[in-house]
Amino acid sequence: MELQNNYEEFEARGVEVLAVSTDSLEDTAGIVERIGIQFPVLYNIEGNVPREYGIFNLYGDGLATGSAFLIDLDGNLAWKSIYSGIHDLIRSDDILAAIDEL
Repeated sequence: MELQNNYEEFEARGVEVLAVSTDSLEDTAGIVERIGIQFPVLYNIEGNVPREYGIFNLYGDGLATGSAFLIDLDGNLAWKSIYSGIHDLIRSDDILAAIDEL
């Protein structure tokens, strides 16, 4: 996982990484353990978080769409990137560049 591989870069910038999963706790916990994710992974089986951010069912698949959001210290949305398709990835370099511009 790219975010985990670059986690130290985020920490160096004073940024907290949080992941939100709508998968089952068991499925997500297995991935967290296998990859060795060090940042918090929040579980939202009901999907209200992706609905609030407008990324639920964008492609008619009943799933949350992969995305990254930067929230500033005042709680405001400062930047976002939303997958354009299932094979899309948001690169850590792009997120780090956005952080540096804030």
